[in-house]
Amino acid sequence: MTTDRRASQMESQYARRPAGPPRPRARLPIWEERVNAIRSCLQPLEPLAGCTLLEVGASTGYNVPAWRQLGFREITLNDIRSAPLAEAARWGVTTVGGDAATLKMPPFNVVYAGLVFSSILQDVDRRDVADGLWRLTRVDGMIIIYDFTWNNPANRDVRKVTSSDIQRLFPSATIQTRRLTLAPPIARRIPAWLYPFVNITVLKTHRLWWFRKVQA
Repeated sequence: MTTDRRASQMESQYARRPAGPPRPRARLPIWEERVNAIRSCLQPLEPLAGCTLLEVGASTGYNVPAWRQLGFREITLNDIRSAPLAEAARWGVTTVGGDAATLKMPPFNVVYAGLVFSSILQDVDRRDVADGLWRLTRVDGMIIIYDFTWNNPANRDVRKVTSSDIQRLFPSATIQTRRLTLAPPIARRIPAWLYPFVNITVLKTHRLWWFRKVQA
């Protein structure tokens, strides 16, 4: 099955990745910048306490504090890999394993995919997952995507995502976008107070895309 192939591929890719720095638990500038950007694009859906959220590619659930900070109460985490998702259960939220392309669940008000598409190397797989995200979103709900816009020469298992890619994956959507995130190798080496001064457009390596699902 395609799902089994994708799951096996994801496991292999992550196994090859060198160990990186731990996920931030403190409110570091990169984290705060992304949370504030997401808060801005979610304003049309407020109050968020009444909205359901699905995070695809949630890994160990390190974004749960951000979702709670934003006001979400009904949070569901999904990942195609079983080991990190088992660790995510510690947050006390719903966890659902499996391929987002074939996940069968009632649709959500908000579906978020962070660093998901850059880990999917084949166009056909990106299309399958995009179709799954669309299906998992309620009509008039919102899809939010956060991802790399540059290839990583140190990691051949990452493929950049462009605005043209997102428009092709969601052809009927009216997509808004914003550049974010000072290149992490730089951000990790500077004090937090310096981040706003160094975080100029040419050094930003990620984008946030968001759009409403206006049709079934």
